[in-house]
Parts: sequence; C-alpha cells; structure tokens
Amino acid sequence: MLSSRAVTAMAHVAVESIALASGAAGLVLSKGRVGHRFVGRIYAVVILLINFTALSICHLPLNLALFLCGPWRVSARLIEAGALS
Repeated sequence: MLSSRAVTAMAHVAVESIALASGAAGLVLSKGRVGHRFVGRIYAVVILLINFTALSICHLPLNLALFLCGPWRVSARLIEAGALS
C-alpha cells in the first residue's frame, strides 16, 4: 500500500506532465485565439496544483508553511471578488 506522501508525489509528477504539454501547446497556438486562451487557463490552474502538491510533499516548519500559504489566500480572495479576472 502506498503512503499518502507517495500518492501526492505521483500526482505532482502527473500534473507537471500536463503543465509541460499545455505550455508547449500554448507556445505553438496563435496568440489571442480561443485555443491559446483555453490552454493558458489550463496551464495556470496546473501551475497552482504543482505548487500545492509541492508544499504538501515537503516538510516545512509551521511558521514557514503559513508564510508560503498566505499569498495563496490573498490571491484566492481577489479572484473570488473578481479583481484578477
């Protein structure tokens, strides 16, 4: 049976693969087109997932983990408010 950390590490690698593929697709597609924007949104979400899985894999002291997670909370609140859309 796999540990939760091993499963998170495998998810991290899978999400990285999606990021590489969507990043390459974004470079190939014409800028401003619907496909380019769609792939760009996928890339942005996947990069956030990479960061979340990376933070959950590493062992950080509590005060450093809270410091790193703080900007995510602020940006999430701004997105909810519609300020970053």
